[in-house]
Amino acid sequence: MKVGWIGLGGIGKRMVLRVLGAGHELVAYDRGEGRQEAAAAGARLAEDYPQVCRDADLVCLCLFSDAQVREVMFG
Repeated sequence: MKVGWIGLGGIGKRMVLRVLGAGHELVAYDRGEGRQEAAAAGARLAEDYPQVCRDADLVCLCLFSDAQVREVMFG
């Protein structure tokens, strides 16, 4: 399965590592420090939100607040 992921904070990063460990393909976007660890585990890093979603079978958001969800979805 091709998974798109937005949000690699403390919880999101651990979840991404589990998804990768289960053998799924994963494209991730994050502005923070989780990018390096996800990439080292096999995630492909996206430059923007549309790139995360382009070929994904499933898109996951793991964000901190409602405001962040609104920004990603509608901003």
